Amino acid sequence: MEKYVFLDFNGTVLDDVNICLELLNDLLRENGKEEVSLETYLKIFGFPVKNYYVRAGLDFNKKSFEDMADYFIEEYTKRNVIECRIFPDFNAFVSEVKKRGYILVLCSASKRELLIDQLISFKILDCFDYVLGLSDHHARSKVDIAKNFIKEKNIDLNNLYFIGDTDHDDLVAKECGGKSILVCAGHQNKDVLMKCNSVVVNNLLETLQYLK
Repeated sequence: MEKYVFLDFNGTVLDDVNICLELLNDLLRENGKEEVSLETYLKIFGFPVKNYYVRAGLDFNKKSFEDMADYFIEEYTKRNVIECRIFPDFNAFVSEVKKRGYILVLCSASKRELLIDQLISFKILDCFDYVLGLSDHHARSKVDIAKNFIKEKNIDLNNLYFIGDTDHDDLVAKECGGKSILVCAGHQNKDVLMKCNSVVVNNLLETLQYLK
């Protein structure tokens, strides 16, 4: 029976917290709002992105959420390959997961086109058997694309794991019927992740002890 690991990208594979915080603070300054600290960011980040923007202090009176999202993605696309890095334990994680016979699926709330470009730029496209992403960059849920893939491949839920860095990744896992493992090295802190009542670890390598 085939075994699958669904892996989130931003904050799980790609360490991009700092650039996301900087771009959020750009939007806050532009709208006359106070900047947020890294500590605050790790408490308030979440999906849908529009709600997280509101928690950060933004409103959409002067500029729409869609315009803010467009600004974010334009700047992020220009800067991410230069300013971000793949987590240093990623390659060792992939090697061990493949040794254990898992099919590795990248499942992200990012636009698929951007994902592919990033994976090529970071030279890790070949690490994944499948890449699942959204059709646009307004960061809605990835539950549907995961569910559709699981149905298409007729995946045994007993052999399905989801690894991510946010409570949204935990929601996707539970909605899809898979096992959830959360890594507190990305966009939410440990206190937020512990509320999910799922396995919480410090890094990708620590997830291996929970995979069959």
